Amino acid sequence: MSRCAKWSELKGEGLTMCSLECDCSGTRAHSALLQCNEAAINLRFDRAYLFYITQSLLKMLRRSSTSLGLTVRKFASSASSARKTVVVVGGNGAFGQSIVSKFGSADWKTISFDLVENKKADLSIVGGGSWNEDVKDLLAKLADASSEKVDAVVCAAGGWAGGGVDDPEALVEGAEAMLFACYKTSLTAACVAGQSMREGGLLVLTGSAAATEPNAGAAGMLGYCMAKSATHYLTQTLAHAGLPKNSRSICVLPEVLDTPANREAMPDADTESWTKPDELADLVLEWAGACAAEGGVTSQGTTVPDSGALVLPTMDGGKVNGWTVSRSDGRS
Repeated sequence: MSRCAKWSELKGEGLTMCSLECDCSGTRAHSALLQCNEAAINLRFDRAYLFYITQSLLKMLRRSSTSLGLTVRKFASSASSARKTVVVVGGNGAFGQSIVSKFGSADWKTISFDLVENKKADLSIVGGGSWNEDVKDLLAKLADASSEKVDAVVCAAGGWAGGGVDDPEALVEGAEAMLFACYKTSLTAACVAGQSMREGGLLVLTGSAAATEPNAGAAGMLGYCMAKSATHYLTQTLAHAGLPKNSRSICVLPEVLDTPANREAMPDADTESWTKPDELADLVLEWAGACAAEGGVTSQGTTVPDSGALVLPTMDGGKVNGWTVSRSDGRS
């Protein structure tokens, strides 16, 4: 059965039926009209179905795109806002408490390691066994606490003891105390940095301005100065090798930290020039924040000292207002 020419012409324009001007006649015209209407209905159904499928696909794509975008943004936001972590060896001493407090206020996760619990730290690990057992336990607990590497390690432990060769008993007693309080704690912090710190992290050790060069005053506190000299050596050696890639090892050398123990040991001293633990903690926090941001520039616009630096904080009216580098990377 032949179709009318008018139907063929109008079908191409997407119309649903022949116009009344169709030039078909009789049964032939009627049959052609039926065929014309049937094909037009099919065409209309096909187009409607195609339109529905197309719109559904577009909606799915929009939802997927939005969901993906939200997921990516949420992940990026979570990554950028993740808390940084600092491990503080000697976290319950005067300087250690200041480090925990200052870093905690800056929304860092704080982990204290000491013989006494620091309840203000996010995690307080208490030692008390042999040195070897304590180091193994500390590293294991850090690994259990998080799969992420820590961002900074600070050795805030220390102390002071006098004693020279003119008083062998005081010398031996003081040297043994400093071996534990300064020497072993610095090496413990170095182990944590070498094993548990991320690339680009910061290790800060505590040295002493009195132990930078041999001097007459050091003769009366040999055990102390020898332990601090070893800490300086450790700082500079780690600048060459041993730490994760692009990490820094820095040693701060305060003249005297203004702590209760030092005030008790030196009751007649002029404490106005002493370095306040909170002030020094602020300085360390500036460095750690700059290293964590991977720019190496503090919020004050200063550059973090190079790895291996022995840094003398400068004071003004009892406040730390900067620093000078005594030596860096083992060279004068």
